[in-house]
Amino acid sequence: MSTAELKLDLLDKLASINDEKLLNQVYLLLKDINVNINPYKLNNEQINMISESESDYISGKLRSNDDVFKDDEEWLKNL
Repeated sequence: MSTAELKLDLLDKLASINDEKLLNQVYLLLKDINVNINPYKLNNEQINMISESESDYISGKLRSNDDVFKDDEEWLKNL
């Protein structure tokens, strides 16, 4: 879906909402967004880390937060 199509679809959905509470929630979600903000620029190292993480995810190399925290605790004990 192109950006223009997505915008039109969102506008259609917003126009069809009659629930004031839902509209207020959408407003609160969007009200502080500054559309003139420039996107954050990643350096090559950050881009490489993201690519490696995506590859790990795709290949199923996942670890739970608990496992990572346990490894961190062990590492800190050995300092």
